[in-house]
Amino acid sequence: MLNTVNLQVWMCNNKVSHNELASMVGVCRSTITGWLNGRTEIPLWAAMKIEKIAKVPLQELFMFE
Repeated sequence: MLNTVNLQVWMCNNKVSHNELASMVGVCRSTITGWLNGRTEIPLWAAMKIEKIAKVPLQELFMFE
């Protein structure tokens, strides 16, 4: 499972809301919330899309548990 703490920090530092990230990734806001709360796992395709959006390597955005 991916730990999303660094993604949450990136979102805060860049003032990106759940709604904005959801729009950029192409999912619902509730999907982003589920990922960030750890209720659902982020699929690889979405993690790779977020990596491109954030311009930060996956290893820095997510901690693998």
